[in-house]
Amino acid sequence: QERLLQSARLAAVGEMGAGLAHELNNPLAGILGLCQVLVQRATGGADAPLLTSLEREARRCTEIVRTLLGFSQELPSPIEGAEGDVVALDALVAEVLALVGASLRQRGIRVTHEIDSALRVRGNRAELGRALAQLLATVRTASQGDASLALTGVVEGGHVVLDLLLTGDRLRLGGDDWRASGLALWAARRSLNEQGGHLVEPDLDTSIGAERLAWRVVLPEA
Repeated sequence: QERLLQSARLAAVGEMGAGLAHELNNPLAGILGLCQVLVQRATGGADAPLLTSLEREARRCTEIVRTLLGFSQELPSPIEGAEGDVVALDALVAEVLALVGASLRQRGIRVTHEIDSALRVRGNRAELGRALAQLLATVRTASQGDASLALTGVVEGGHVVLDLLLTGDRLRLGGDDWRASGLALWAARRSLNEQGGHLVEPDLDTSIGAERLAWRVVLPEA
């Protein structure tokens, strides 16, 4: 029942998101184009920082629209041997935790990470970071109180595996808070598939009231 409700929710968001995205694309393209013209004209002027900020936020809106369009499409099949950057896993995890660590601490989650600095993965660095941040948003919603999250990395069969183990009382999957964890998990799965990896999730049917939940991020080894 939980899985059916989640699927229905994503389907509804997909239909609504695709319609909104098509309607918003044209005006957003116009806003972004005008911003770029004004930035060039105001180079070195007092308004240049404000216009640059406006352009950055317009680009952010176009990225949100692109994500909304993605909700209406099938998840891609994993791409074996996908090309991309060579990324140090420990540095990537540290960067993402620097961005989202505060929200985890606010929920009462203590985070530790022990990842060999020699571990390298292949993929788009920005997409991998975004996927990990989305996954951590889902992990955050699984904790209802005091908990600990351990991140470790290993090499298994030509892949690098990042394990996330959440330990605590009253852990629960399938819920949402204002961060819309269900959609965050969907976006994480999609990004990882596009990078030639995949996500192994806890079993939703046996995780209500669990004391330990584990996620595995499997990525191509560089």
